[in-house]
Amino acid sequence: MIQTANYVARKFGVKSGLPGFIGRKLCPDLIFVRPDLERYKLVTEQIKNLLKDYDSGVEVPSPDEFILDVTEFLKAAGLDHDLGKIYIGDKIRRLIFDNI
Repeated sequence: MIQTANYVARKFGVKSGLPGFIGRKLCPDLIFVRPDLERYKLVTEQIKNLLKDYDSGVEVPSPDEFILDVTEFLKAAGLDHDLGKIYIGDKIRRLIFDNI
């Protein structure tokens, strides 16, 4: 089962949840990469630790999904407005990119 597909493969109709043999028919040059679950777990934990500064109750429903409520952080930092929300989103994105 295909877990995910890059944009090039998607142009051929390859997408998540598609059986591998169908993906290969749609895109004969398709390259399958085995997942490294231990690495996923490690990186997920690293990201979770970074996000705890913004919400100590951050939830992690899957390795690439994080749910956090930054309302109190925004209020405390005086950023509880539209530009503040954009700023925090960009800051968190950069924090993850720079540290992981």
